[in-house]
Amino acid sequence: DIIGIHYKKHGTSIVVGNVLVKKNLKWYETFTKKIGFNIVDTEYDVVYSSRNVVKNQYLNEQTGGGFYGEDIWGVVTKQIGHLIPKNWTLYGEIIGYTQSGAYIQQDFDYGCEKGQHKFYVYKISVVNPDGNVTYLTDKQIKEYCEKVGLLYKDTFIYYGKACEWLLQYDDVCWIGDEDFRTQFLEKLEKEYNEKDCYMSKNKVPEEGIVIRVEKTFEYEAYKLKSKRFLLKESELQEKDVSNIEDNQTEENA
Repeated sequence: DIIGIHYKKHGTSIVVGNVLVKKNLKWYETFTKKIGFNIVDTEYDVVYSSRNVVKNQYLNEQTGGGFYGEDIWGVVTKQIGHLIPKNWTLYGEIIGYTQSGAYIQQDFDYGCEKGQHKFYVYKISVVNPDGNVTYLTDKQIKEYCEKVGLLYKDTFIYYGKACEWLLQYDDVCWIGDEDFRTQFLEKLEKEYNEKDCYMSKNKVPEEGIVIRVEKTFEYEAYKLKSKRFLLKESELQEKDVSNIEDNQTEENA
């Protein structure tokens, strides 16, 4: 398999698409449509959401400022919406702080000053007029982000065949698939897990990595998280420290 290895960031998810939406017709357009005239009733607009909740207020009138009383997803959308071609949807991670200075994820500053944030793309889908969805490859995403000035390449660790990544180590040797999988996982954990997050000024454990398998018509990716990170998450849950990502549910919309 061709794979991409990416440094995992701990923030909140955002989805922003330049997609067809129902047009708010004028009263006379509604009338002429009812009597048989051909009225264009769709238009392109930028729609954005957190992991689970559509945030545009004209689409979801119940949505508010969100977990911190402010719409960090809307802030990012205003910054990047004009960069997205029609029929494209960007999936990304917002890290650092909200505008009011609250951590997006407790203690994970990612080199930001209070009140600052960063946005990283991790996936891009494109839908054609027939509704068929394709996904840009890691190399295509990198090229696009470099062209429009979005963050991506500095946490894009490796691109190529999985076996070639493993063959860089002199002490590996495998006979069958099971041998390969075992050694592949062991080397990934040793190389990328259990260290401090190099992106943050605070001393926090790195979350881990994401491995994407390159496919055209589906997005296939796997997370490998550090045990230190999972332990920190568990400790925060025991202390009942709220999480911006987990609080973005339909019930909160």
